[in-house]
Amino acid sequence: MMSDTPPIACTPGVLNDDENQGREALIETLRQAVLSLSFSDHGLAVKLHKSKETVLAAARLAAFESLCCPFLSIRLRIDPGEAPLALEMIGPSGSGEVLRTELGL
Repeated sequence: MMSDTPPIACTPGVLNDDENQGREALIETLRQAVLSLSFSDHGLAVKLHKSKETVLAAARLAAFESLCCPFLSIRLRIDPGEAPLALEMIGPSGSGEVLRTELGL
């Protein structure tokens, strides 16, 4: 029986040089907005200060990560009012360590 879970494997070359540089800038924007961060074996959950800049950065990073890391399930939650922005990236066992290394959070 085949598993529906994709392997933990990034897709090299899916982002061009400009997109890779942009990705790094997005990660830095999000680093500065972190309110809480937790890692598990399966991924990460981060709460961010909500602003137009962080919402746009999180959405763009989610798009990039979905292309280069097809093993991830990515959720971006934007609640009303002053509630923090929530970003989750979850995958198979071992995904948390990959994300910790790749995102440097």
